[in-house]
Amino acid sequence: MDEQINYSIKIAAQRSGLTAHVIRIWEKRYEAVTPQRTASGRRLYSPAQIERLKSLSRLTQVGHSIGHIANLSDEQLQNMASEAPTEAPQPIPPPELSVNERTAQAIVERCMGAVTSLDPQALDIELRRAALQFDHAKLITHIIEPFMSMIGQQWREGNLRIASEHLASVVVRSFIDSIRTTLQVPDDAPNLLVTTPLGQMHELGALFVSALAATEGWQTTYLGCNISAADIAVAAQRQGARAIALSIVYSIDKETLRDELSQLRQHLGRGAVIIAGGAGASQCRDILEHVNAIYVDQLNELRPTLSALRLNAA
Repeated sequence: MDEQINYSIKIAAQRSGLTAHVIRIWEKRYEAVTPQRTASGRRLYSPAQIERLKSLSRLTQVGHSIGHIANLSDEQLQNMASEAPTEAPQPIPPPELSVNERTAQAIVERCMGAVTSLDPQALDIELRRAALQFDHAKLITHIIEPFMSMIGQQWREGNLRIASEHLASVVVRSFIDSIRTTLQVPDDAPNLLVTTPLGQMHELGALFVSALAATEGWQTTYLGCNISAADIAVAAQRQGARAIALSIVYSIDKETLRDELSQLRQHLGRGAVIIAGGAGASQCRDILEHVNAIYVDQLNELRPTLSALRLNAA
C-alpha cells in the first residue's frame, strides 16, 4: 500500500537528507528524478524515488559528481551506494586553531566569496596574497586544495552555479601553472610523470600533484588528462620518469580503469613506481593493489612519498 503513496518535496527532502533546493536543481539540470505533479503543480515523490535520492545523496558525499551518476539506474546506484565506505563521524574542531590555520581558513572563505560573486580578479588577488604568506607547498595543501574541495562540495549539493565552478577552475588552473612553470628544479632531479588515466577527465588534481612535486625538487612532465596506458608508458620511458603519478577522481567505470592500469603495469614492468590518489582512488583500492600502485590518501601525503622515493633511488 505504501508504494501507492506519494510524498511532498518537504518529506522527500527530510527522508533523503537533501534540501528541497538541491532536489529541484538535480531535477532541472540532471533529470535525476521525475516526480508527478498535482493540478496545481506541486511535486509528488514515490518511495522508490526517495530511495533513489538517498543513493544519489550518499554517492555525492563520497566524491561522485551528480552529473556523472544522475542517469544511472536505481540498481546501479544502490550497488554503488552499498559499496561506498561509511563516513566516520566528523571530529569536533579544537576550541582554538593555530594562527596559520586561522589564516588559511580565512583566505579560503574570502576565495569562496570571490567565486560566488563571479569576480575572477578578486580570486586571483586573494591567491597571490596567500602566496606571500605561505610557501608553495603549503599554499597548495592548505589553501588551494581545500578551496577546490569546498567548490566541488558546494556544486554537488546544488549550492553553487556551474558558472562559479568554472570560474574557480580557470583561475586556479592558471595560478597553479604559474607556480609549476616558474619553480627552478635542478637538471639532475628525478622526473615525475603526472596525468590522469583514460576516462578520467578532471585534471586539477593532477596539476596540484605536478606543482607540489616541483616544490619538492622533482622535474615534472605533465601530460594533461584522459591519457591511455600505452601513451603514458611511452612518455614515461622517453622522459626516463622515476615514477608515474595518476589522479583518479571518478570510480564509476572500474572495468576500464582496471584494464588501463593493468596494461600500464604490463608496459612498464613490475619495477616501475606508480602512485595514485584522488577522490576516486579510495574506491579502487583493490585495483591499485592488483597493479602494485602506491595509494596516497591526501595530497600532503605525497611529499613524504616523493622524499622516500628519492632516498631509495640515491
